[in-house]
Amino acid sequence: MSSSNRLKAAGGAPSSSSSPTPSSRLLSSSLPSSISQKKASPVTSRPPSTPTKKLRPPVPLPEQDQIYARSLLPPKHKPTTLIISDEKRGLWVFEQPFVLGVVDVKNRMSVLRLSNGGFAIYSPLAATPECIAMLQNLIKDEKLSLKSAWFLVPSSFPEHHESLITWREVFPEARVVSVHPRINVIAEHLFEGSGAGGAGEQLPVELREDLGVGVLQTLLLRELIVCHKPSRTLLVSDSGFYINEEYSTSLTKGMTKLQGIYDRFVTPPFFRLGTDRKEGRALYGKIKEWEFDKIVTCHAELVPEGEGKEAFVEGYKHLA
Repeated sequence: MSSSNRLKAAGGAPSSSSSPTPSSRLLSSSLPSSISQKKASPVTSRPPSTPTKKLRPPVPLPEQDQIYARSLLPPKHKPTTLIISDEKRGLWVFEQPFVLGVVDVKNRMSVLRLSNGGFAIYSPLAATPECIAMLQNLIKDEKLSLKSAWFLVPSSFPEHHESLITWREVFPEARVVSVHPRINVIAEHLFEGSGAGGAGEQLPVELREDLGVGVLQTLLLRELIVCHKPSRTLLVSDSGFYINEEYSTSLTKGMTKLQGIYDRFVTPPFFRLGTDRKEGRALYGKIKEWEFDKIVTCHAELVPEGEGKEAFVEGYKHLA
């Protein structure tokens, strides 16, 4: 997908916002001592004149502020970029590097505004001091309430939850909804079962107005798929990949072409193994009924806005 598709996926040029404010003491009492004195960098958005440029905080931060010391996943250096800022519909997407083999396939965290003034974070990124500061500023600037703050852990794979312990130190008020039990994931709400049936009823009441949910279960993957209704956005963690030139080497390009998954949004074959046909068909039908036009993936290329429903119907048709 070309860089222009990234602009489509972000809903066009982001709306202008007020000028950055100096870092505040917001939530600083919640920060671990090792990072409590770090200055928060203002949340900004991608400039309309340079839609393909990755956003960085306007004041360069020391490299150590972009490192999550507890991380076991490459790379150690994880600068955070805000790639989507949709204030009107309440969707913000942050991105960090994440290397699989020799390819940086990225890792993304989506912040979803709730109707009650709170917010939900789908797939928390590595809690670097920089990322914490950016999120704190977003919460302050958008006046999001910590009284209804949620972390959504969507997958059993570690990049989606490895820093949850740190995030809970920063935001002790936040509650956790998880699709899979993990040693470092203490969840107030843990989904049981899979497929379309029962997932919505297990979702906390405070989230039901804004989120649609379903659980995909295969041999290698257990994933929480979420639809954020206000922004008409489908969120997937590992079940959907869009591998194109930007996320390929000559070797991986050849391999993905042989598997029929190059330059299209699709579930990789190894994540389809062990899918229950009845549950998969029910989940596929349920998601098709949701109203969304955009898909935000945690990895690889984004699906352009306006093509989300069509891309899902085609990319997940193995479930039908």
